Amino acid sequence: MPSIPVSRQSAWTYWSKGLIAATNLDMGAEASDSTKLLANLAVKRGHNAIRLWFGWAGRNSILEPDITAIAQSSAGWDSTAMTNQAWGDATITYAAVAAQITKILDTCKNLGIGVFLVTDYSQGGGGKLWDPASGYANNLRQFWLKTYAKWGTHSALIGLDIINEPGLPSDDLTFAQIQAQTNGWPQLAQAIVNDIRGYETNAGITSLPLIVEGVYSGNPKSLGVFDGPSFNATTGPFLKDPQKKIVYSFHHYDPGCFTHQGVNEWSYEEVGAVYPLPGVVQASYWYDGIPNYELRTYSAVSDIQAGIQGAADFGRKFGVPIFVGEFSAVQPNLNQVYPVLPSSRSTVYPNQRVSEIQNTVPWQAPLLDRLTTVRSQADFDALSADDRNGAFGLFGATKRRWITRLEVGTDGYMTATLAHVNTPNDALGTGFRVSSCPKTLAQLKAAYPNEFTNATATSGYNSWASAGSPMTKEFFSQPNARVVGPTNAVAASLLLATAQQVTLTRHAYTIRFKAPAGAVAGTVLQGADCVVPSGTGTSATITMPIALLWLESPRTAAQIDMARFTYVRDLIYTWQANGFSWAWFADDTESSAGYVGWRASKSISELLSTATSGRKLTSRV
Repeated sequence: MPSIPVSRQSAWTYWSKGLIAATNLDMGAEASDSTKLLANLAVKRGHNAIRLWFGWAGRNSILEPDITAIAQSSAGWDSTAMTNQAWGDATITYAAVAAQITKILDTCKNLGIGVFLVTDYSQGGGGKLWDPASGYANNLRQFWLKTYAKWGTHSALIGLDIINEPGLPSDDLTFAQIQAQTNGWPQLAQAIVNDIRGYETNAGITSLPLIVEGVYSGNPKSLGVFDGPSFNATTGPFLKDPQKKIVYSFHHYDPGCFTHQGVNEWSYEEVGAVYPLPGVVQASYWYDGIPNYELRTYSAVSDIQAGIQGAADFGRKFGVPIFVGEFSAVQPNLNQVYPVLPSSRSTVYPNQRVSEIQNTVPWQAPLLDRLTTVRSQADFDALSADDRNGAFGLFGATKRRWITRLEVGTDGYMTATLAHVNTPNDALGTGFRVSSCPKTLAQLKAAYPNEFTNATATSGYNSWASAGSPMTKEFFSQPNARVVGPTNAVAASLLLATAQQVTLTRHAYTIRFKAPAGAVAGTVLQGADCVVPSGTGTSATITMPIALLWLESPRTAAQIDMARFTYVRDLIYTWQANGFSWAWFADDTESSAGYVGWRASKSISELLSTATSGRKLTSRV
């Protein structure tokens, strides 16, 4: 890396040459040991920049309601009002959070590393961000102007990432239709670029790099929303910047079955996925208004390159810098996290969890336990008013782990039914969400020729993606599993204290376990159907859980670390080969919203240090 510090003055040199090697960090960076933390990232790890999140910092977070408050307040960041995340703590004001940000910038200035700011901003219910009458878009514009007025000339500030993973008014709009709108993401991005450049002109200050992400949650292909037949190297892309200092960004978490295994309810059932992946994986994504269900391989560096080729082509076509704003792979077994996890951290907060920290999050666990004891409507009605009113919300957050029926067979096995993963109205998502298959594409086509639209199809809507396809049985995961619950759960006699490796088949909703000792053949335990409050004056009928599912990876700590290391190595090699800047996701400060599963292991930290030093990695395969 060049020896000059990364600062506002040198920022564009770094961005334009693909030399930013950053990490994502929450605002807890200015905690009691902030100098040590930031120094470790800058000196030991070698990062030359921080992608600093306004959100995910516990009570110091700045989320959508706070963005609105700052935008609409004449005091802006100097407001002494409590933030919306303060929870009654009068010391957590906008001015106090601003002081924290200033301290982080000052510390990074002294370390010679840059900071660029990023915010999550909800589209709002019903897509309010895309409705001019809602004021959402204007609030975001005013927020960035007030943020720029506060820190725009700070020498450590090297960019603004104006929305993390933006969406669209509707995914089924083509890029041409989106560009023809007046209130879509390209138009809002252009308005913010114009706002910032106008402010700089009026204030007489030099221009700051602005980071703009593509749509579809930052999919590598989604930068196409700024491209089209009428754009070329001479015209430039859709966005126009008189200062020509826009950095285009995407995020990389493919294949999700590996990178997000167990992270949330959508990928809980993929726990145990490996890298390199054998066979194929379903990559589901939108592109230019069309849903795609593509079967891809992820066994070689060339597979990574194929997945990001659209972003690379965009950068070369227009001569603009490309930045990978996030990339990572989760550590699915929290007891194996490095550094060793303090005993209390695994249950502090459920944000981005494996999965909801396995039913033990303090605000969920007590009610989950009580629901597993409900045997009838009368039992449910006997719960406290708070429990009855909280049941529906808890159901929405945890239902994919609710075991609603257990049946012991005559062969020494029992079948667990998870009724709430069965969603017949969702042809693609019903049952267990398993996307990987150990067979190759050629093998699948040979065995199931009628399941593909043509002999060479890898994308488009193919019948194999739907429930009911004979190919379903070829897609499965094999995590370790337990049946858990309190000692007074309906299924207390069938709980499993020791994990068993099980098979979860795509679109299925039952799991076969070896029955515990003493289980009586023919035993059937069924959850009660109860009417529960689902909102003001409304109700819903829900089958209660009789026990809960617990999944974990069957891999050893060494196997998990090697898979993560290999994946990250392949990614960084690809970023270097394409001249991309990048930011690892993530380092946390153990704020209440931090999730340690994304932490770099010791081997990954050493790999990141190698890359941040400017040394080129060699290709694995």
